[in-house]
Amino acid sequence: MSSKSKHRFSAVAVLVVILAIGITVYEVTKATSSAPKIDFRDSNHQFNNLKFINKAKVSFSTPDPAKAQCEIARIMDEKGKRRIRKEDGGSYGAYIFTVGNETISEIVGSLREIGTIGTTVELIDTALVNLDFDSESAKLKSYESELSDLGKVRFPSDIQNKRKEELHALIQYARNNLEKLRENDITLLYITLSSGGSAKKGLNLIMDYSIVFLKWLAILFLLRILLVIIANLLVDLFNLVGIKPNSDQGFGSYSGYYTRYSNRGESKRKIKRVYKDRDIKPDSPEENNK
Repeated sequence: MSSKSKHRFSAVAVLVVILAIGITVYEVTKATSSAPKIDFRDSNHQFNNLKFINKAKVSFSTPDPAKAQCEIARIMDEKGKRRIRKEDGGSYGAYIFTVGNETISEIVGSLREIGTIGTTVELIDTALVNLDFDSESAKLKSYESELSDLGKVRFPSDIQNKRKEELHALIQYARNNLEKLRENDITLLYITLSSGGSAKKGLNLIMDYSIVFLKWLAILFLLRILLVIIANLLVDLFNLVGIKPNSDQGFGSYSGYYTRYSNRGESKRKIKRVYKDRDIKPDSPEENNK
């Protein structure tokens, strides 16, 4: 193999290795960090509309959603007091349930063992905090008493009927507030589960990079060999149909002659001209007498 061929082969080999490294980094990074986009708008809306003094939201991701779903189901069965929402998807989940205030840290610790905790937010409904249980009880009794008095009217007016509807709504609202105030030691917990991250670290991650790199290295070298074979077949095909590739001497003798003739002015070679029609003078007197 000539030095020119060796240099060309080395350049191609370096290019193939660089391409294989680039593709490997892109593929492994995409596989370990990519996660499907999940729409939690419905569960977010439900959680925001529920009235609880204490609320907590936990964003949780794991490379094994099925295992995480089983763990969350166990938590809901063992520690949950009231189940409000349980939504299991292929790679996601949304869960809303009530738990005791003292169990929040324990639940977060259990989830951290099988995945990654993104954010943990604890909320307090100030509208309920500012309410007093005794005042709400007094309001409820007042509404119920007024509704009872209006119910005794045999022929109520439109205004009285409208007031009845308002009292029904106020009574329901007061009862809900009292129920939430009784649950001061209860937290409404909202867990969002998504697929993400990777459980592979250290040696396993190096093995992943090595396998992908060797795969793409083999593919690129085979592709290069295939391109060379196709190029050689095309050259043979051109020769069969009479199409010759361009060479240093041009196509045919005429082209070579034209090239040499066009470079004639650039040559430094001296040219001696001989004129046959002109008489040649003798070089010496003896030759002149002959």
